[in-house]
Amino acid sequence: MKPCAHRSERIRVLFMLTLLLGIGAIVQAQANNITYGAGSPTPEIGGHYYLDTVSHLAYYATVTRWMPLDELGDIHEIEYWGGLLVVKATWGCKVLFAPGDELAHVRSTVCESGLVIVFQDDFVHVLARQGRNMTSLLRDPGTYLDLGEPQQIAGRRAYCLPGPLPLAGAQPIDELRNWGMIREDGNWIVPAVFDAPFRFQNGIAEVLHYGKQRKINEKGEFVE
Repeated sequence: MKPCAHRSERIRVLFMLTLLLGIGAIVQAQANNITYGAGSPTPEIGGHYYLDTVSHLAYYATVTRWMPLDELGDIHEIEYWGGLLVVKATWGCKVLFAPGDELAHVRSTVCESGLVIVFQDDFVHVLARQGRNMTSLLRDPGTYLDLGEPQQIAGRRAYCLPGPLPLAGAQPIDELRNWGMIREDGNWIVPAVFDAPFRFQNGIAEVLHYGKQRKINEKGEFVE
C-alpha cells in the first residue's frame, strides 16, 4: 500500500468513527427500516434496506429505485449494530458505514452470531450486537497479537478483547487496561477490568489486575 493512501485511509476511518458517535441514535432508529421479503423489492416497499429471502440478494433504497447492496449475494442477514450495517453471508460478513462505503483494506474478519472482529493493517475493529458503538484499536503491524483466536469457555467460543472505549477514535492496544472475555453472542462473561490480554488453560487464567499478577476462573472470579 502506498504511504499516502495508507495515511488517507487511517484519517478516513478515524473521521467516520468520530462521526458515528454523533449519529448513532439516528441510525439506530433506522433499524426498523430493514425489510425482508420473498422476491425482488418493488417501489411500494418502504424502508432503507431490503433482503430477498429467495435469491439472498440485498438492496438499498435510493430516491428513485432499489439498488443491489452487494453483487456477491448469498446474504442471509442484514442488521444495524451500534450504528453500522452488518451484512452476513455464506462467504463471511462485511461492516458498512453506508451503501458502497465499507471498511477498506480488510485482511480478515471474524464473524460470529453477535460479534464481528475486522482486521486491517493498522486497526482492529470490534463490533458487538449488544454494543452502542464500534471499538477501534490502533496496533503496530509488526506486533503479533491474535485477538481473533477463540477460546472455549463453558463449551462456547469466547474472545479476549478490550471493553467498550469511552473515547472517540482508535486507541493504541498497548495502552488499554480494560481486557475481558466476550462470548460469540456478544455478551461479556468475564468483566473487562484487566490490564492485559490473557488466555485460559484448564479453566484458569493468569491476569494482571492493577499491576498485580492474579489468577481467575472462567467467571472472572479471583482464585489466588
